[in-house]
This record gives sequence, structure tokens and C-alpha cells, in this order.
Amino acid sequence: MKRILLFVVLLVLLVPAHVFGEKPKAKPEFVVKFGTLAPAGTAWSSVLATIKNFMEKESKGRIKIVFYMSGVMGDEPDMVRKMKMGQLQGGGFTFQGIHSFFPELMVTELPFLFEDYDEVDFVFKRIYSSLAKVLEKKGFILLALAEEGMQMIFSEKPVRKPEDFQQHRCWVWEDEPVQVETYKALGVSHPIPTTVLDLRPAFQNHMVNLVYASPMTVVGLQIYTGIKYGTLMNFRYNPALYLVTKSFWDSLPQEFRDLTKKAINIMKDESYGKARPGQDEALKALSEYGIKIIVPTPEELDVLKKRTRPLWDNLADKVYPRWLLKEILAAKKAYAVSKKK
Repeated sequence: MKRILLFVVLLVLLVPAHVFGEKPKAKPEFVVKFGTLAPAGTAWSSVLATIKNFMEKESKGRIKIVFYMSGVMGDEPDMVRKMKMGQLQGGGFTFQGIHSFFPELMVTELPFLFEDYDEVDFVFKRIYSSLAKVLEKKGFILLALAEEGMQMIFSEKPVRKPEDFQQHRCWVWEDEPVQVETYKALGVSHPIPTTVLDLRPAFQNHMVNLVYASPMTVVGLQIYTGIKYGTLMNFRYNPALYLVTKSFWDSLPQEFRDLTKKAINIMKDESYGKARPGQDEALKALSEYGIKIIVPTPEELDVLKKRTRPLWDNLADKVYPRWLLKEILAAKKAYAVSKKK
């Protein structure tokens, strides 16, 4: 009897599942490995989860998406290199983080370039095709825009004027040129460069004590323990994007490209619909944690703007192309006109 039972158990374990009426899971035709610095548990990761579920369900399992969150695949430049080597097919990046590969994009990182999110949305709709062409020439397909968001100043001491920056050890993302020049315009000659992955220990070890970032980034990277003040201003807008390699995109059948385009529309709505309210919630959480929020006067903001405004022209054709700056300024002018109507 025991031998019969043992035989039945072995039969169940060894015979393919479909013999008993259960269909084996089909192996996906395309596996998309996608890297990002976005921390798990944030609005950004929620957007990516929605896209993964949509693509895998609508493709009936023919596409599988694997997300590597929280910088598991390295800092953003590391992930771009891995895309070039075929180790990753896609990634989510800030414009700031991939400046060494796409310096053209750095024009969007200028201080006080955008007044608010309405202006951001208007301008980026106008320049989207230009950005896509820049990326495609370098072997990448722009799937959609996203954002880290409006960046404000987070610091150990109060910051209201240029001299206040000089009292801090200011962080820069691996010598990102617009950021370095912005600090110089404010009197900071030697900002401290690290990767994003090293930013938290840099705060913990008092290596840096000032950063400009969005509230959600400060919460997500858990650097708030080294911060006592937040200066509320739209100091700089940090856009982001979702990319895949052109070689991978070209390998996809048309039906999957069409499906991706549907997913992009969901991504747009989800990305801005969740991330922007998330910034307000993060700022509230930081305030409740004990970080004092400073609201500069219009006069104080005007001083900062006058000190940094010359960078817009000075860096043209040195860091980014002047033609793209002109395109952005024309879009800003069109937005101003539209507001008057």
C-alpha cells in the first residue's frame, strides 16, 4: 500500500501539469529589465507598479517587466551604461542624473526657469518632440516625461540670501555642471560631489548639510535627519523621463509598441496625478517631523533670481545648445501670453 501511495505522489510531481488539466505558464516573449532610483513605497513606485500590471495583463503574459528599484542597479549614470551594454532595456531617470550622457537636457535645470507647474506643463508639451529627437540620435527612445518635481532648499541653517549658502557644505550630484555654476553664482566655490546613493551617509557624517531637492525626494532618500530648515521656493524644476534603448524598441512587434503607447497615457496621468499631491504630503510630513519651513520674501527671492539669471545665457553652447534655450524661452513667452487671455 505504501508503495502504491509513493508511486501516486511521484506521478503527481513528475507528470506535466497540463496532463491534469492545468495549463503551464507560457514563457514571456519579451523581458524588460528596468532600473530606477525611485524608492519603493513612494508615489513613483506606485506608478511603475500600475504600468507593470497593465502591460503584463494586456499582453497576456507575453511581456514581463522587472523593476529594479531604489538604485539596486547603481546610480543613474551606471544604469545608462548598463542599458548601452544590454543589461537593462529601460530606466527611469532625472535629467540631472544623466547629464553626462545628455548634456543638452541640462537647459531645463536652470535655476528659477519655471514659475509653477502650469508653466512647466505648457513648456514641456511644446519642446517634447525636440527632446525626443535629441535622445533618439543617441540610441534611446523617450517613452514619457515624469518629474522629481520642484526643488526647494533643505539645510542645517536658515537660507534666505546668497550669503546663507556660503555658510553650508552644499551637495552637488557628481559635478553636474548647471548645479556647480548655480552654486558659484551664489558664492559657493567648492560644492561637495557625491552620488545620490551616497547622499544619505554624506548627511549622516556631516560631509554635506545643504541640498536642493523635492520634498518627496528628501523623504524617500531618508536624508531629513540631517536637515533643520526648508526654504519654500521653486528654486529649480527637475524633470525626469522613462527611456528604453532604440535597439530594444525596434525589436518589439508593432502590437507591443501600440500597447506601450497606451501604457504611456496611463503613465502620464498616474505620474503627475500621484506625484504632485505626494510632494505636498511629504512637505507636511517633514514639517511635522520638526523641520522649520521658511517662506522668503519677494525681495529675497528677487536677489537670488538676479544672482543666478545670467547663467541662462552664459551656459548656452557651453553646457547645452542655445537653440533649445531659445525654444524654451519662446514657449515661456507663449505661456505668458496665454495667461493674459
